[in-house]
Amino acid sequence: VPGTTKIADLVANPKKFEGKTIQVSGKCTKVNSNIMGRNWIHLKDAGKEVVITTDAPIAEGQDVTVLGTVALDKDFGSGYQYDILIEGGRWVK
Repeated sequence: VPGTTKIADLVANPKKFEGKTIQVSGKCTKVNSNIMGRNWIHLKDAGKEVVITTDAPIAEGQDVTVLGTVALDKDFGSGYQYDILIEGGRWVK
């Protein structure tokens, strides 16, 4: 999808994307619905994975493109810590 950042590029150099709104594409491998008022989507492409928070109803196994803001080193307590998290994801495709 034009304008999409590869998940591998994000994982390789997360500081480059910190605080920026980016678009990523991949296959949804896991969904944790309605935790802390949002859905937690695991999106995988070319062997790399990122977690996205969203209000969108994305299903496991679905190929999607999502736009959101990159946050680094998020710690929600109780063992839920993310080196890279895309927050406020909006379903593009």
